[in-house]
Amino acid sequence: MLSVYNFKDYRSFLREWIESQGAKGRGLKSRLAQAAGVSSTLISLVLSDDKQLSVEQALECADFVGLSENETDYFVLLVEWSRAGTNKLKMRLEKKLQVLKKKSQKTSHRMEKSVELNDSLKAVYYSSWLYSGIRNLVAIKGYQTIEDIADHLHLPHAVVNRVVQFLIENQLCNLKNEKIVHGPAFTYIPPDSPLVVKHHQNWRLQGFAQMDRFSDSNYFLTSPLSLSQKAADEVLKRLQDFVEQALKISGPSVSEKTACLNIDWFEY
Repeated sequence: MLSVYNFKDYRSFLREWIESQGAKGRGLKSRLAQAAGVSSTLISLVLSDDKQLSVEQALECADFVGLSENETDYFVLLVEWSRAGTNKLKMRLEKKLQVLKKKSQKTSHRMEKSVELNDSLKAVYYSSWLYSGIRNLVAIKGYQTIEDIADHLHLPHAVVNRVVQFLIENQLCNLKNEKIVHGPAFTYIPPDSPLVVKHHQNWRLQGFAQMDRFSDSNYFLTSPLSLSQKAADEVLKRLQDFVEQALKISGPSVSEKTACLNIDWFEY
């Protein structure tokens, strides 16, 4: 996974980032220029080391690439360092760059211990299906890079990168040998939390999107019923028992695919 912390020159990072997008990199220079509010000619001059980005333009570029908040700070500092006119200023900025780089290394190499997210981080995690969806996806062999995840989910690399950086920074995922893997942190929300409703809604919407694909591996059932109270209680109990059994079966099994049980059942 391409990391901005491995670069001393911001223009080298941008060049390699564009190259890493493969076929999706076509037209990226123009879109990068548009995001930064400059001409394509200026971006070409920047990438060829003939011009510099301003700090304001660097901030827009970082957002376009999908850098996390800490990565953005590092990227903008790289621009400031490159533009610095005196050795004294360069040395001062160099120290700040080293601090941010060491901070990122501590985040990436934390001890694997169980850590529960605080409420503010849970709010982010449950704001979109992507956080739990990608976290489960990386447990499957073949989906441990930004490129593989983005291609599988048909999402922009910048979007996936931003989600993955959040997961890594909060130990929901880790980096091992440049591969994204499942992390030790966990989340729990009580049944009466408003986040539960958001979580259900996020995945229901994904179910709606999957209904049009007519896949044999998906299962959707809508069955309005008229029944006795006793029968209703029995159906509910059996559903609860089934979910408990399903979790016992899926938990220890080898990760080979991702799926969601709503009770709509679909792969993604």
